Amino acid sequence: MAFRDREPFLAFGGKIDPLSEIRNAGIVTSGDVFWVKAPGDTAYTTVKDAVGAGVLRDDIQAAVDLTASDENDVVFVAPRDVGTPWGLGTALDLNEDRIHLIALGYNAKPGRTYSALIEGSYGTSPDTEVVAVTGQAVEIAGFNIRGTLGTDAGGTMSNAVLFLGTASTGTAHDLWVHNCTISINAAQGTPPLVAGLLAADVRFEDVLFDADVASNIQGVLFPASAPRWEFHNCRFLKQAQAVGDQFAVSGTGAIGYHLFKDCTFLNRTNGTAIASAVTGSVTVATNGILMQNCSYLNVTEAGTDPGVFVVPAQSGTSARVVDPGLAIGSAALVAN
Repeated sequence: MAFRDREPFLAFGGKIDPLSEIRNAGIVTSGDVFWVKAPGDTAYTTVKDAVGAGVLRDDIQAAVDLTASDENDVVFVAPRDVGTPWGLGTALDLNEDRIHLIALGYNAKPGRTYSALIEGSYGTSPDTEVVAVTGQAVEIAGFNIRGTLGTDAGGTMSNAVLFLGTASTGTAHDLWVHNCTISINAAQGTPPLVAGLLAADVRFEDVLFDADVASNIQGVLFPASAPRWEFHNCRFLKQAQAVGDQFAVSGTGAIGYHLFKDCTFLNRTNGTAIASAVTGSVTVATNGILMQNCSYLNVTEAGTDPGVFVVPAQSGTSARVVDPGLAIGSAALVAN
Protein backbone atom coordinates (compact mmCIF):
# COMPACT_ATOMS: atom_id res chain seq x y z
CA MET A 1 0.00 0.00 0.00
CA ALA A 2 1.02 3.64 -0.21
CA PHE A 3 1.35 3.93 3.60
CA ARG A 4 4.86 3.49 5.03
CA ASP A 5 6.06 2.38 8.46
CA ARG A 6 6.25 5.95 9.69
CA GLU A 7 2.58 6.43 8.77
CA PRO A 8 0.90 3.92 11.14
CA PHE A 9 -2.67 2.64 10.84
CA LEU A 10 -5.56 3.82 12.93
CA ALA A 11 -4.84 1.56 15.90
CA PHE A 12 -1.25 2.74 16.17
CA GLY A 13 -1.30 6.45 15.54
CA GLY A 14 -4.44 7.88 14.05
CA LYS A 15 -4.01 7.14 10.36
CA ILE A 16 -6.88 5.79 8.30
CA ASP A 17 -6.46 2.12 7.43
CA PRO A 18 -6.58 2.17 3.60
CA LEU A 19 -7.80 -1.42 3.36
CA SER A 20 -10.82 -0.70 5.57
CA GLU A 21 -11.69 2.34 3.48
CA ILE A 22 -11.45 0.32 0.26
CA ARG A 23 -13.77 -2.30 1.68
CA ASN A 24 -16.25 0.36 2.80
CA ALA A 25 -16.34 1.60 -0.80
CA GLY A 26 -16.98 -1.92 -2.09
CA ILE A 27 -13.59 -2.06 -3.82
CA VAL A 28 -11.09 -4.91 -3.62
CA THR A 29 -7.54 -4.06 -4.66
CA SER A 30 -3.94 -4.58 -3.68
CA GLY A 31 -2.98 -1.31 -5.38
CA ASP A 32 -2.25 2.07 -3.90
CA VAL A 33 -4.92 4.45 -2.62
CA PHE A 34 -4.65 8.21 -3.06
CA TRP A 35 -6.87 11.00 -1.78
CA VAL A 36 -7.83 14.43 -3.13
CA LYS A 37 -8.99 17.29 -0.92
CA ALA A 38 -9.09 21.01 -1.71
CA PRO A 39 -6.85 23.15 0.55
CA GLY A 40 -9.57 25.77 0.92
CA ASP A 41 -12.12 23.34 2.36
CA THR A 42 -12.74 23.38 6.10
CA ALA A 43 -11.63 19.82 6.89
CA TYR A 44 -8.47 19.85 4.77
CA THR A 45 -6.00 19.70 7.65
CA THR A 46 -8.03 17.04 9.46
CA VAL A 47 -8.12 14.81 6.37
CA LYS A 48 -4.44 15.38 5.66
CA ASP A 49 -3.53 14.30 9.18
CA ALA A 50 -5.80 11.27 8.94
CA VAL A 51 -4.70 9.82 5.61
CA GLY A 52 -1.10 11.03 5.59
CA ALA A 53 0.52 13.77 3.53
CA GLY A 54 2.22 11.22 1.27
CA VAL A 55 -1.06 10.02 -0.24
CA LEU A 56 -3.01 13.31 -0.30
CA ARG A 57 -2.97 15.75 -3.21
CA ASP A 58 -4.61 19.14 -3.63
CA ASP A 59 -5.97 18.56 -7.14
CA ILE A 60 -7.26 15.56 -9.07
CA GLN A 61 -4.64 15.41 -11.83
CA ALA A 62 -1.81 15.40 -9.29
CA ALA A 63 -3.31 12.34 -7.61
CA VAL A 64 -3.94 10.57 -10.94
CA ASP A 65 -0.31 11.19 -11.85
CA LEU A 66 0.71 9.09 -8.83
CA THR A 67 -1.09 6.00 -10.15
CA ALA A 68 0.49 3.20 -12.15
CA SER A 69 -1.01 1.10 -14.92
CA ASP A 70 -2.42 -2.35 -14.16
CA GLU A 71 -2.09 -1.97 -10.37
CA ASN A 72 -5.78 -1.17 -9.79
CA ASP A 73 -4.83 2.04 -8.01
CA VAL A 74 -7.70 4.06 -6.53
CA VAL A 75 -8.10 7.86 -6.35
CA PHE A 76 -10.74 9.04 -3.87
CA VAL A 77 -11.94 12.62 -4.50
CA ALA A 78 -13.75 14.55 -1.77
CA PRO A 79 -16.59 16.79 -2.98
CA ARG A 80 -15.73 20.42 -2.24
CA ASP A 81 -17.56 22.48 0.37
CA VAL A 82 -21.08 23.67 -0.61
CA GLY A 83 -20.79 22.12 -4.08
CA THR A 84 -17.85 24.24 -5.27
CA PRO A 85 -16.50 22.75 -8.51
CA TRP A 86 -13.08 21.36 -9.13
CA GLY A 87 -12.22 23.86 -11.86
CA LEU A 88 -9.71 22.72 -14.46
CA GLY A 89 -7.11 24.77 -16.27
CA THR A 90 -6.53 21.89 -18.69
CA ALA A 91 -8.41 18.66 -19.29
CA LEU A 92 -8.17 15.93 -16.69
CA ASP A 93 -6.27 13.08 -18.34
CA LEU A 94 -6.92 9.53 -17.10
CA ASN A 95 -3.96 8.00 -18.89
CA GLU A 96 -3.17 4.84 -16.91
CA ASP A 97 -4.80 1.41 -17.29
CA ARG A 98 -7.09 -0.06 -14.62
CA ILE A 99 -7.33 2.96 -12.36
CA HIS A 100 -10.43 3.93 -10.39
CA LEU A 101 -11.52 7.56 -9.95
CA ILE A 102 -14.14 7.58 -7.18
CA ALA A 103 -16.07 10.52 -5.72
CA LEU A 104 -16.51 10.01 -1.98
CA GLY A 105 -20.13 9.55 -0.98
CA TYR A 106 -21.44 8.72 -4.44
CA ASN A 107 -23.14 5.53 -3.22
CA ALA A 108 -25.33 7.71 -0.98
CA LYS A 109 -27.07 8.86 -4.20
CA PRO A 110 -26.30 12.59 -3.88
CA GLY A 111 -27.93 15.20 -6.06
CA ARG A 112 -26.04 16.80 -8.91
CA THR A 113 -25.23 19.93 -6.91
CA TYR A 114 -23.34 18.12 -4.18
CA SER A 115 -21.65 15.46 -6.28
CA ALA A 116 -17.96 15.95 -6.80
CA LEU A 117 -18.20 18.47 -9.62
CA ILE A 118 -15.47 18.60 -12.27
CA GLU A 119 -15.85 21.73 -14.36
CA GLY A 120 -13.99 22.91 -17.43
CA SER A 121 -13.60 26.53 -16.33
CA TYR A 122 -11.16 27.39 -19.07
CA GLY A 123 -11.86 31.04 -19.70
CA THR A 124 -11.30 32.25 -23.26
CA SER A 125 -8.96 29.38 -24.23
CA PRO A 126 -10.73 26.12 -23.43
CA ASP A 127 -9.09 22.74 -23.74
CA THR A 128 -10.50 20.26 -26.25
CA GLU A 129 -12.43 18.35 -23.54
CA VAL A 130 -13.07 18.33 -19.79
CA VAL A 131 -12.06 14.73 -19.10
CA ALA A 132 -9.94 12.64 -21.47
CA VAL A 133 -9.71 8.87 -20.97
CA THR A 134 -6.70 7.35 -22.71
CA GLY A 135 -6.21 4.36 -20.41
CA GLN A 136 -7.97 1.00 -20.61
CA ALA A 137 -10.35 -0.49 -18.02
CA VAL A 138 -10.78 2.86 -16.23
CA GLU A 139 -13.62 3.35 -13.73
CA ILE A 140 -15.25 6.75 -13.10
CA ALA A 141 -17.90 6.92 -10.35
CA GLY A 142 -19.93 9.65 -8.67
CA PHE A 143 -18.96 12.80 -10.58
CA ASN A 144 -20.77 15.60 -12.34
CA ILE A 145 -18.50 16.27 -15.33
CA ARG A 146 -19.63 19.65 -16.62
CA GLY A 147 -18.53 21.67 -19.59
CA THR A 148 -18.67 25.42 -19.17
CA LEU A 149 -16.69 28.53 -19.93
CA GLY A 150 -17.56 30.01 -16.57
CA THR A 151 -18.15 33.74 -16.90
CA ASP A 152 -16.06 34.12 -20.06
CA ALA A 153 -17.28 33.93 -23.62
CA GLY A 154 -15.29 32.83 -26.61
CA GLY A 155 -13.69 29.61 -27.66
CA THR A 156 -15.26 26.18 -27.96
CA MET A 157 -14.40 22.62 -27.01
CA SER A 158 -13.47 20.78 -30.19
CA ASN A 159 -13.88 17.19 -28.92
CA ALA A 160 -16.46 16.60 -26.18
CA VAL A 161 -17.10 17.00 -22.46
CA LEU A 162 -15.91 13.40 -21.98
CA PHE A 163 -13.57 12.21 -24.73
CA LEU A 164 -12.38 8.62 -25.05
CA GLY A 165 -9.01 7.77 -26.51
CA THR A 166 -6.87 9.33 -29.20
CA ALA A 167 -5.02 7.72 -32.07
CA SER A 168 -1.66 8.92 -30.73
CA THR A 169 -1.89 8.43 -26.97
CA GLY A 170 -4.03 5.39 -26.27
CA THR A 171 -7.37 3.69 -26.21
CA ALA A 172 -10.28 3.69 -23.77
CA HIS A 173 -11.46 0.09 -24.04
CA ASP A 174 -13.47 -1.33 -21.12
CA LEU A 175 -14.34 2.06 -19.65
CA TRP A 176 -16.99 1.93 -16.90
CA VAL A 177 -18.79 5.18 -15.99
CA HIS A 178 -21.49 4.93 -13.33
CA ASN A 179 -23.52 7.10 -10.96
CA CYS A 180 -22.43 10.20 -12.84
CA THR A 181 -23.81 13.24 -14.63
CA ILE A 182 -22.23 14.46 -17.86
CA SER A 183 -23.55 17.91 -18.56
CA ILE A 184 -23.08 21.28 -20.19
CA ASN A 185 -24.46 24.60 -19.00
CA ALA A 186 -23.05 27.29 -21.26
CA ALA A 187 -23.04 27.95 -24.99
CA GLN A 188 -19.78 26.62 -26.46
CA GLY A 189 -20.74 25.78 -29.99
CA THR A 190 -22.15 22.27 -30.18
CA PRO A 191 -19.73 19.77 -28.61
CA PRO A 192 -21.23 16.36 -27.83
CA LEU A 193 -21.35 15.24 -24.22
CA VAL A 194 -19.43 12.04 -25.05
CA ALA A 195 -17.32 11.22 -28.10
CA GLY A 196 -14.09 9.47 -28.88
CA LEU A 197 -11.93 7.08 -30.87
CA LEU A 198 -10.82 3.48 -30.52
CA ALA A 199 -13.09 2.57 -27.61
CA ALA A 200 -14.76 -0.84 -27.34
CA ASP A 201 -16.76 -2.46 -24.52
CA VAL A 202 -17.77 0.84 -22.88
CA ARG A 203 -20.46 0.71 -20.19
CA PHE A 204 -22.49 3.61 -18.79
CA GLU A 205 -24.63 2.78 -15.78
CA ASP A 206 -26.99 5.13 -13.92
CA VAL A 207 -25.67 8.16 -15.83
CA LEU A 208 -27.54 11.38 -16.64
CA PHE A 209 -26.56 12.84 -20.03
CA ASP A 210 -27.70 16.41 -19.46
CA ALA A 211 -27.80 18.57 -22.59
CA ASP A 212 -30.61 20.67 -21.12
CA VAL A 213 -29.71 23.88 -22.95
CA ALA A 214 -31.31 25.53 -25.96
CA SER A 215 -28.85 24.11 -28.46
CA ASN A 216 -28.53 21.13 -30.79
CA ILE A 217 -25.83 19.53 -28.62
CA GLN A 218 -25.55 15.79 -29.19
CA GLY A 219 -25.64 13.49 -26.19
CA VAL A 220 -23.42 10.58 -27.23
CA LEU A 221 -21.53 10.52 -30.52
CA PHE A 222 -20.25 6.96 -30.97
CA PRO A 223 -16.81 6.45 -32.48
CA ALA A 224 -16.55 4.56 -35.77
CA SER A 225 -16.13 0.79 -35.45
CA ALA A 226 -16.51 0.93 -31.65
CA PRO A 227 -18.36 -2.26 -30.64
CA ARG A 228 -20.39 -3.25 -27.62
CA TRP A 229 -21.30 0.04 -25.95
CA GLU A 230 -23.96 -0.45 -23.27
CA PHE A 231 -26.21 1.98 -21.40
CA HIS A 232 -28.05 0.74 -18.32
CA ASN A 233 -30.61 2.87 -16.46
CA CYS A 234 -29.40 6.07 -18.08
CA ARG A 235 -31.31 9.31 -18.68
CA PHE A 236 -30.86 11.51 -21.76
CA LEU A 237 -32.12 15.09 -21.37
CA LYS A 238 -32.42 17.69 -24.15
CA GLN A 239 -34.20 20.84 -25.26
CA ALA A 240 -34.68 20.10 -28.95
CA GLN A 241 -34.27 22.96 -31.39
CA ALA A 242 -35.31 20.85 -34.39
CA VAL A 243 -36.80 17.43 -35.12
CA GLY A 244 -33.37 16.29 -36.33
CA ASP A 245 -31.68 16.82 -32.94
CA GLN A 246 -30.08 13.69 -31.53
CA PHE A 247 -29.67 12.02 -28.16
CA ALA A 248 -27.23 9.40 -29.48
CA VAL A 249 -25.60 8.82 -32.88
CA SER A 250 -24.16 5.43 -33.75
CA GLY A 251 -20.80 5.30 -35.45
CA THR A 252 -20.08 3.77 -38.82
CA GLY A 253 -18.36 0.46 -39.45
CA ALA A 254 -18.61 -2.78 -37.48
CA ILE A 255 -20.19 -1.93 -34.14
CA GLY A 256 -21.29 -5.45 -33.22
CA TYR A 257 -24.12 -4.25 -31.04
CA HIS A 258 -25.12 -1.32 -28.84
CA LEU A 259 -27.55 -1.78 -25.97
CA PHE A 260 -29.85 0.73 -24.27
CA LYS A 261 -31.55 -1.01 -21.33
CA ASP A 262 -34.05 0.70 -18.99
CA CYS A 263 -33.11 4.12 -20.37
CA THR A 264 -35.20 7.30 -20.56
CA PHE A 265 -35.08 9.90 -23.35
CA LEU A 266 -36.56 13.25 -22.29
CA ASN A 267 -37.05 16.14 -24.69
CA ARG A 268 -38.35 19.16 -22.78
CA THR A 269 -39.32 21.22 -25.86
CA ASN A 270 -43.07 20.97 -26.39
CA GLY A 271 -44.11 21.01 -30.03
CA THR A 272 -40.71 19.89 -31.34
CA ALA A 273 -40.60 16.11 -31.19
CA ILE A 274 -37.21 14.55 -31.90
CA ALA A 275 -37.63 12.23 -34.89
CA SER A 276 -35.39 9.43 -33.62
CA ALA A 277 -33.91 8.88 -30.15
CA VAL A 278 -31.00 6.88 -31.56
CA THR A 279 -29.79 7.30 -35.12
CA GLY A 280 -26.73 6.81 -37.29
CA SER A 281 -25.42 4.27 -39.76
CA VAL A 282 -27.38 1.30 -38.38
CA THR A 283 -28.51 -0.41 -41.56
CA VAL A 284 -28.07 -4.15 -40.91
CA ALA A 285 -28.97 -6.47 -38.07
CA THR A 286 -25.35 -7.57 -37.64
CA ASN A 287 -24.60 -4.00 -36.56
CA GLY A 288 -27.71 -3.68 -34.47
CA ILE A 289 -28.91 -1.47 -31.64
CA LEU A 290 -31.32 -2.92 -29.09
CA MET A 291 -33.63 -0.61 -27.12
CA GLN A 292 -34.85 -2.71 -24.17
CA ASN A 293 -37.52 -1.38 -21.80
CA CYS A 294 -36.86 2.27 -22.68
CA SER A 295 -39.19 5.28 -22.32
CA TYR A 296 -39.51 8.46 -24.38
CA LEU A 297 -40.96 11.97 -24.03
CA ASN A 298 -41.51 14.18 -27.10
CA VAL A 299 -39.77 11.61 -29.30
CA THR A 300 -41.41 10.22 -32.44
CA GLU A 301 -39.53 6.93 -32.75
CA ALA A 302 -36.92 5.02 -30.79
CA GLY A 303 -34.89 4.50 -33.94
CA THR A 304 -35.63 5.18 -37.60
CA ASP A 305 -32.76 3.09 -38.97
CA PRO A 306 -33.60 -0.54 -39.88
CA GLY A 307 -30.93 -1.91 -37.54
CA VAL A 308 -32.59 -0.45 -34.42
CA PHE A 309 -34.79 -2.96 -32.57
CA VAL A 310 -37.19 -2.32 -29.70
CA VAL A 311 -38.34 -4.81 -27.04
CA PRO A 312 -40.95 -5.25 -25.80
CA ALA A 313 -42.80 -4.29 -28.99
CA GLN A 314 -46.53 -4.07 -29.64
CA SER A 315 -47.96 -4.36 -33.13
CA GLY A 316 -51.36 -3.62 -34.60
CA THR A 317 -53.39 -0.76 -35.98
CA SER A 318 -54.59 0.51 -32.61
CA ALA A 319 -52.98 1.05 -29.26
CA ARG A 320 -53.43 -1.65 -26.67
CA VAL A 321 -53.96 -1.13 -22.95
CA VAL A 322 -51.96 -3.62 -20.93
CA ASP A 323 -53.57 -4.56 -17.60
CA PRO A 324 -50.78 -4.88 -15.01
CA GLY A 325 -53.10 -6.52 -12.52
CA LEU A 326 -53.93 -3.45 -10.46
CA ALA A 327 -57.22 -3.21 -8.53
CA ILE A 328 -59.00 0.11 -9.07
CA GLY A 329 -61.99 0.94 -6.87
CA SER A 330 -63.86 -1.50 -4.66
CA ALA A 331 -64.85 -4.17 -7.20
CA ALA A 332 -63.51 -7.64 -6.67
CA LEU A 333 -60.73 -8.93 -8.86
CA VAL A 334 -61.90 -11.27 -11.60
CA ALA A 335 -59.91 -14.45 -12.12
CA ASN A 336 -58.35 -14.96 -15.56
